[in-house]
Amino acid sequence: EQYTSVAQPGEVLRKQQKWTKPLLIVFVAALAGVAVLVAHDRDWKAPAVRVRGHPEFTEEDATPANPPGESATATSPPAETDLSAASEWTAMHPDPAVLKWLDTSEVKPGGTTCGFLTAPLGTMGVHVDSYPDVKVYFCIKFAKTQPAPKGTIFSHCGGPGGLSGCGVDYGSLAGDDYNHIGIDQRGLGRSLPTFATPNCTIPGFPALLDDEDERETRRKLQKTKARAHACFNDPSFQLPAKNNKSGRDYFNFLQFSGTDEVAEDLDRFRKAIGARKLSLHGVSYGTAIVMTYATKFRDHVDKFVLNSPMPPTLSMFDIAWGAAQGNQLQYDDFADACDAAGAACPL
Repeated sequence: EQYTSVAQPGEVLRKQQKWTKPLLIVFVAALAGVAVLVAHDRDWKAPAVRVRGHPEFTEEDATPANPPGESATATSPPAETDLSAASEWTAMHPDPAVLKWLDTSEVKPGGTTCGFLTAPLGTMGVHVDSYPDVKVYFCIKFAKTQPAPKGTIFSHCGGPGGLSGCGVDYGSLAGDDYNHIGIDQRGLGRSLPTFATPNCTIPGFPALLDDEDERETRRKLQKTKARAHACFNDPSFQLPAKNNKSGRDYFNFLQFSGTDEVAEDLDRFRKAIGARKLSLHGVSYGTAIVMTYATKFRDHVDKFVLNSPMPPTLSMFDIAWGAAQGNQLQYDDFADACDAAGAACPL
């Protein structure tokens, strides 16, 4: 469907003109050039802690490191303050209070399994004791050697809508020395609550056949608006607060199911498997997720890959407008090619 401006009563809809291409092409090419970013910190940071049993552990890891110019003392802090660095939890044996694999027979080197992460709905401190829990579905393909020699890599195929299976498959491109993980982000796939509710669909809703027909366009927009209201107010999205003494305190799930929440859930997963860092691989919208994670949790990023990156500051309107531009450009190019082909064009 082509995007057109909506006229006020009495006005006439006007077709959008062809979009100017050169600047858009240069902009997209520049973004595509950002292929691989490796997270580094130029300031001094203590070296990573490796516990005994890690394949790269040396006796130097048992000695706390100090910044340049400072001598070691009996009260020197540990080199890594993140408790997960020396955690008893691993990918094969995660924290059961947070993450449970569904089929333990699949938990083995080289095996693939899935399970649910239990996460609080939100993170805002004022409501921390009131947020209900949600279930987020993760899948993992274990490295053939455990613990994984290169750690754990998270991949997201884009969308939104890319599911855990695709993430695991993309992660497998990194090789057998990684644990590969994927996610059904909140509302999608097997995660609960689910977006798949009758109020969020319009059965039999017709496509917009003529975007210059004002009455037809208004009819579609009105139905779209009604669907959005019905979806937002769906009872399955009204989650009662934990301390709901009045019976009137609820949170709307849709307000806690965006990109920030994916990053938060991913970091909960990292802690649950006792990993100090994660490698990240995002494709298309998946790059928005890994950029968000790297921004919020920069100290826990190992390798960082952006494949077909999105601009980091887009709003929903910008995304919709960009999609409209892309669709129009594709159609214009197709029509121009057909015109140039003359009688050879089959249309």
